[in-house]
Amino acid sequence: ALTGTTNIVGNTAITGTLTCTGTTLGGGSNDNYFLAFRSGGNESPSAETWTAYTHNDTHVNNNSVYDTSSGEFTVPSGGAGRYFFHSQFWASQIDDGEIAQISIWDDTSGSFAATEAKTRTNYARSTGNGKGSNPQVSCILDLAVGDKVKTYVYVESGGIYANSQYNFFMGYKLA
Repeated sequence: ALTGTTNIVGNTAITGTLTCTGTTLGGGSNDNYFLAFRSGGNESPSAETWTAYTHNDTHVNNNSVYDTSSGEFTVPSGGAGRYFFHSQFWASQIDDGEIAQISIWDDTSGSFAATEAKTRTNYARSTGNGKGSNPQVSCILDLAVGDKVKTYVYVESGGIYANSQYNFFMGYKLA
């Protein structure tokens, strides 16, 4: 039986039953996570420009890492590491053939900038007037304490339907 603090390294063989309680496997903690959504209040962002999008409510927000007033995830003290993010929205009422885009930006260079997001952008095209589309994007980022991440949207016209089933931003630290 292993008691107290025990380090197992290399190719250590363990036979029998190993019980771990109060233990973090992988050498780190992944307790920084959130799932934010837009609760009411459809948005009509300016056409043909990237606009920061705020999801104003959360289903979960462990360690208060997501700010519902600014729309920003912030890496807390002791939380540096690799994170997974995913965001999507329902672009309602855009015209036939028009594009709605979504992107996940970070401020690791000191400010949020479009050039940082080029590999983290996706789009969807409407299939008919008023039918909309559902662009979504995911990414994995290496972040330092204090770094921020948020969703930006771009529509040629139309609005964004506020619905927690279609419109959300989530992230969590990978162990």
